[in-house]
Amino acid sequence: MDWGKGFTSKIVAVKVDPDTWSDTNEQIPIISGSVTRGSGDDLMQSANIETSIDLGESWIRIYLIAEQGDEKERVPLFTGLCATPKTSYNGNAMTFSADCYSVLKVAADLLLPLGYFAQNGMQIGPLIKNLLSDLPCSITYDDESPNLKKTFVADDSTTNLDLIKQILEKSKWVLDIDGMGNISIHEKPMNSSLLLSSLDNDVVGLEVTDSRDWFDCPNVLRVSDGDRTVTVQNDDIDSPYSITARGRKIMKTESASLNDNETLEHCANRLLKEASRPLRTISYSRRFYPDINLNDIVTLKYPKQNLLGDFRIVSQSFDFSYGCEVNEEVTEYREDDDEDDN
Repeated sequence: MDWGKGFTSKIVAVKVDPDTWSDTNEQIPIISGSVTRGSGDDLMQSANIETSIDLGESWIRIYLIAEQGDEKERVPLFTGLCATPKTSYNGNAMTFSADCYSVLKVAADLLLPLGYFAQNGMQIGPLIKNLLSDLPCSITYDDESPNLKKTFVADDSTTNLDLIKQILEKSKWVLDIDGMGNISIHEKPMNSSLLLSSLDNDVVGLEVTDSRDWFDCPNVLRVSDGDRTVTVQNDDIDSPYSITARGRKIMKTESASLNDNETLEHCANRLLKEASRPLRTISYSRRFYPDINLNDIVTLKYPKQNLLGDFRIVSQSFDFSYGCEVNEEVTEYREDDDEDDN
């Protein structure tokens, strides 16, 4: 199927058996709904649906059925836990609004044992899989996953998901959830998965937002580890955000997150480098493509709008309207930003 061209679509949903992770025969009538994906969100995925039946708490799977001529495809959009529906009445008709959470909700509800720690040198892949062992979905990881460069210690309120996010925060590695609800742990994609171009694949809507939050970008950073404080500044004459280039100081403070064997001075310079390079963020709507997910790279080629280069997907949302149009936010891709600090 050529996803760059128009297609007719409908949304269907079914309940899922958590023991087999397979669809059941229980169909869920969908009135309306939407799916949201965000790399900055704790659970990474969520959905909201309106239906004519009370789902209670159950695992569900939502599909897009797309037809184009004689071709037909069934694409899973979301699999997760549906809970606490809200009921609306219109005469004798009842509508149930349900919030649906990704499979990571299970890990978010589990507290780690007191004193739990992830030791420096442990491999990320099997460690995260073990932290997700209570989930009903499939969990896979690339064998080449790196080892931790620091020790992570849980406090009395740290959940399994909290620790996973800490491990991955400064890593080249990511956790992805596909439409079937299965999880993969792998290195961040380095190559483009989709070309969006005014000449080759013009599927982007007319409204585009282009922003770069540089105004508050600091060139002086005060970093503390609780015992000591170090102040570093950006004097790089080639940096547009340096003290020399701006003609003024923009000062901020930050708490240190030291890697094992890392000095406070090195940490402060690392954090200033990160803070001194605000990313360009582009928001737009486009046609739906299956298998394009968070963390994937898209290439934009719209010269008249100065939209050129590779960008990493940080959020997606789409409602269940005709064609399942995707609202997407991407940030510019820079290879040297993908440094593994864990």
